[in-house]
Parts: sequence; C-alpha cells; structure tokens
Amino acid sequence: MEGYPGRKIRALLIERGITVRQIVQKLGLQPATVSGVINRHRRSRRIEETIVEILGLPYEDLWGSPPRVRHTPLITPNGPSCQPKDDTNVQECAAKHPTDVGRN
Repeated sequence: MEGYPGRKIRALLIERGITVRQIVQKLGLQPATVSGVINRHRRSRRIEETIVEILGLPYEDLWGSPPRVRHTPLITPNGPSCQPKDDTNVQECAAKHPTDVGRN
C-alpha cells in the first residue's frame, strides 16, 4: 500500500468505521471532491486536516508537506500590494510590501 496513499487512508478510515460519506456530510462537500483529495488528485487543506483530525495521526504521516499558502498580489493606487490569505502569510506580505499589508 505504500505506493498508493489513497488506499492507506481509505484503509485507516475503514478500520475506524468512518466512511467518505460521513466526511462529505461533515464538510458539506461533494463526494468527488473528498475522494479526489484522498486519492491525491487534488489538495485541500480543509479536507486534509479534517481527515487528520478523524484519524488522529500527524498531518505529515498522511499528506507529507502541507499545501503552500498562496500569495495574492493586489494593485492599489500606491502600487503593488498583497492581501494575506491567513495569519501565517502576513509576515511574507509585510516583507514584500511593508506599507500595504492588508490594504484593499
């Protein structure tokens, strides 16, 4: 199963009596979206963290490194700026545009 991370995750879910349908209902998403993450066809930090929480395993054991936080550049009247996506990205934006962080 090592070459097929999706199978490993599905086996762990089955072992704990958890179905993909339960995850879908908890998150309010489509089954294909959740299955796509489990099978590693797409990334979703929200879905990945929910599965980590359900399985009680370290994030890196299931998914490897977390998805990167995207940097969203904005154009303001004063030139380029950026809007941090979350608290972890605030310092990165501040370093790139010290006077414009968080400005819309």
